[in-house]
Amino acid sequence: TVSLLDQIIERSLYAAKEAEMRFFINGLLFKIMPDNTLIVVGTDTHRLALVSSPLEIKDEAILKEPKDILISKRAITEIKKILSDTSDMVNITIGKNHVLFKVNEVDLLTRQVEGTFPDYTRAIPESFEKNLIVDRNAFIKTLRKVSVISKERGYIVKFDISKNLLTLTATDPDYGEAVDEIETDYNAEPFSIAFNARYLLEAANAMATERVVMRFLDALKPVLMQPEGLDDYKCVIMPLRS
Repeated sequence: TVSLLDQIIERSLYAAKEAEMRFFINGLLFKIMPDNTLIVVGTDTHRLALVSSPLEIKDEAILKEPKDILISKRAITEIKKILSDTSDMVNITIGKNHVLFKVNEVDLLTRQVEGTFPDYTRAIPESFEKNLIVDRNAFIKTLRKVSVISKERGYIVKFDISKNLLTLTATDPDYGEAVDEIETDYNAEPFSIAFNARYLLEAANAMATERVVMRFLDALKPVLMQPEGLDDYKCVIMPLRS
């Protein structure tokens, strides 16, 4: 439906690169799987957002093997303009070099981006040693408040994670230090890790569940961030060296 496509774009487009010589990551990958699943991926190489959803396909021939379609961020932005929060269906016709989006009486034809999208499966961690679960609204509110002080330093925020407690710290040589705490569900070994707070905020804002799950291996490996209880949305974020 129109609303579903709009939601998929909303949950992935923020992670796509704004401007990049490697133009094939300056947009979204639409991957159609043989099991009628649509996977949409956006990345800027520092983070990755992946959304999966069932898909109704009329042309059975396309199901013989996965089909990759790259659409530029500029084109996706135009597509969002013709979408609205309704239950109307959106028809997508895939040609050799173009893709046609049809919503009601509006047609939007865009050229597919040439190039090979990075193998996103290699960026998604498969093993973890630590799981942290936190209230999404409290996480967003606290992270936004603390990160303001480190705006000039790339929104760097340090996480000190201990039993059922997350301490967030941001510093600036001119303004000092901001510290706050959030209660969590966490029972593994204490450790510290740092992130670009903006990446975490955009990922958390794209989720709708009450709680967010963050899965870690160690302080130098990517973190997998997901809505609690759902596997159709995955966000991978690289940590920073604090």
